[in-house]
Amino acid sequence: MKLSPSRKPRRLTHRQKKLLKALPGASSVADAARQAGYSPKRADQSGYQALKQIAGNESILELLKRHGLDDDTVIEDYLVPLMNATETKFFVHSGKVVSKRVVPAWGPRAKGLDTFGMMRGWYKSEQPNDAPQIRSVLINMAHRPPQAQPPPLQPPAFDISAPEKWK
Repeated sequence: MKLSPSRKPRRLTHRQKKLLKALPGASSVADAARQAGYSPKRADQSGYQALKQIAGNESILELLKRHGLDDDTVIEDYLVPLMNATETKFFVHSGKVVSKRVVPAWGPRAKGLDTFGMMRGWYKSEQPNDAPQIRSVLINMAHRPPQAQPPPLQPPAFDISAPEKWK
């Protein structure tokens, strides 16, 4: 949302400020939205909409800097350590741990980059498409497995003689 030069940017709400503070430590936007007090029913959608509204506000960069979330700080203090995140996988047999292995934690790494990208506006918002949706399906019968053929249909036998009353 572009603001006209004559309009002042709206101030952020209390929950929007809490959402921005919760984002770096949260595992997802939905988690940060729940921490900020948004409804847990659709926290992912609420958080996304709040971030979208915040991103349209001209004061967002100043607010992030004021809370120590400028790009350099976020990258150095949050994203770089997050790219080294690991998790321990335990292998159990008959109820006993037989081995464990430390592996990269790809989920939190991806979510951190995704959240940062969404906050920075790296994603192009989808435009609503009001055009009719048409889907064409082509079935090539040559590639279908052979099937048992049903017996051919026989036409029903009709008695075409004239009824008695017509005689």
